[in-house]
Amino acid sequence: MDEIKKIISNKSIKLIEDCAQAHGAKINKRHVGNMGDISTFSFFPGKNLGAFGDGGAIITNTKKLSDFCLRIRNHGALKKYDHLLSGRNSRLDTINAAVLNIKLKSYRDVIIKRNQIAKIYFKELKNVKKLELFKLHNSNTHSYHQFVVRCHERNNLKNFLKKNKIETMIHYPYMLNELKFFKNEKNLPKSKNLGKKILSLPISEEHTKKEIIFVCKMIKKFFSR
Repeated sequence: MDEIKKIISNKSIKLIEDCAQAHGAKINKRHVGNMGDISTFSFFPGKNLGAFGDGGAIITNTKKLSDFCLRIRNHGALKKYDHLLSGRNSRLDTINAAVLNIKLKSYRDVIIKRNQIAKIYFKELKNVKKLELFKLHNSNTHSYHQFVVRCHERNNLKNFLKKNKIETMIHYPYMLNELKFFKNEKNLPKSKNLGKKILSLPISEEHTKKEIIFVCKMIKKFFSR
């Protein structure tokens, strides 16, 4: 974020933070979502802080942008019959708002548990040479919505784990620049074919230490064949 802000300084460019999966994450003790002009969070049921249905939030420190977003979500009105633009119906319904209010009370425990699980993965898998773990900055706080590893034998590993009753996911089978409708012909070597190598391992506040140790044991067994 610091590098991006340097690039756009003194330019007429707005910075939008996509914090969809990063509830509770911090960069140098500062919560994500506080660095851009506008930030967005997702409350999709599969997220760390999820409602029972679709939902999300936009945050900003700018009143002009705040009023504009509030109008867009409510058919262009801030109050009844105050329509200045067409807008849409994007109001978070009462039931999902109530669910999120309840979940917020224990969300700190969710982050702690997910960090504990990630710590086990890092400890148990750090010496598996054919498996690449992502590198993190110790000064930051991570939400661990997913725990993603990278390896060239991704599909074989996934099948092996499934045979041992361990479910994994491939959340992003391709990168955004690989979508044909973007018509982006620029070669991006660091992300090219990345979707064929990444695998999301089990991680949630419901998992036990014993379960995660078993996952690590099976991964090490696969690579020691």
